[in-house]
Amino acid sequence: MVARENRNEPRAMKPLSAALSVVVADLGGGRGGDLVRILDCWADVVGGSVADHTRIRGLSGGVLSVVVDHPGWATQLRYLRSRIAEELNSTLGSEVVSSVDIRVIGERPGRRNEARGSPDPG
Repeated sequence: MVARENRNEPRAMKPLSAALSVVVADLGGGRGGDLVRILDCWADVVGGSVADHTRIRGLSGGVLSVVVDHPGWATQLRYLRSRIAEELNSTLGSEVVSSVDIRVIGERPGRRNEARGSPDPG
C-alpha cells in the first residue's frame, strides 16, 4: 500500500531563486544565470528611456530577443544592436550575447501607439 501524503502537513519550502531559475531556463536562458544578469543590467546598458519601451523575451544560442512597443524604437535599436551586444558583454564580463533580435509587439496595423510616444531623434 502506498502511503498517502497528509495535506495538513506543511511541504518543504524551496527558495524562490530555485523557482525563478526554472522559469528563466524555460524562457531560453540555459541555467538562467545569464538571462537574469542581463535583466539586472539592461536599464543601465540601454538607458532608462529605452528600457521603458523594451522587454527582454529570452536568450537562446547567444541571441537576445527583445520586443519594443513602437516601430520607431525598433528602428533605432536595430541600428544600435551590435553596440548593445558589445555593451552587455562588457558589463557581464563574458561573451554571452552574440546578436540582438528586435521585434515590435502590441501594435495594431495602421495605428500609432500615441500613449507611449516615439523615440526622440535628438
